[in-house]
Amino acid sequence: MPGAACAPDEFTHCALIGALGAAAEPDEAERHLRAVLRGAFPAAVSPRSRQVAFHAAMKARARTGDHARTRELLALMELSGVEPNLLHFNALLTSCAPLALAGHARDVFGEMLARRITPDIASWTVLVSCHRREYQRCAEIVSQMRSSSVEPGARALGELRRAALLAGAPPRARAPRGPGGAAAPGG
Repeated sequence: MPGAACAPDEFTHCALIGALGAAAEPDEAERHLRAVLRGAFPAAVSPRSRQVAFHAAMKARARTGDHARTRELLALMELSGVEPNLLHFNALLTSCAPLALAGHARDVFGEMLARRITPDIASWTVLVSCHRREYQRCAEIVSQMRSSSVEPGARALGELRRAALLAGAPPRARAPRGPGGAAAPGG
């Protein structure tokens, strides 16, 4: 039936919030999320859909480097009874990266560990990026990453190299090491 009205469901709302975030419209994504929380999501909506909606809004806000607003969304999420997961904490970490908010990133990372959320390669890489003004700390994080059985990828090693350059480290110190201590490709 052309032109028939169809009530948006949980997937529609999550997709819209995600699309607004991808279109660099974090204010609109957050506005829509808050509207949904005021009544568009029936009580029967799955916890997973709520997690997806919050993640989309947090990711949109995180891309702007607005740590405070991203943190507020996490708090709102928990007040709404939605359990945060790795993706939510990665969004919160990402919000620290544009301004290299190393202290906030350490706090977020510590909170993840306290909640027994295992960091993935993205978590570790953003943590390295947030410490890009502290070469020694970046090197320590990469070492901890390896100790946790997570091998740094090209982005983490690139951030380590960038930190070394910013610190004026000698060329040998700048060459990141791959598995077994061999020089990483391009390093």
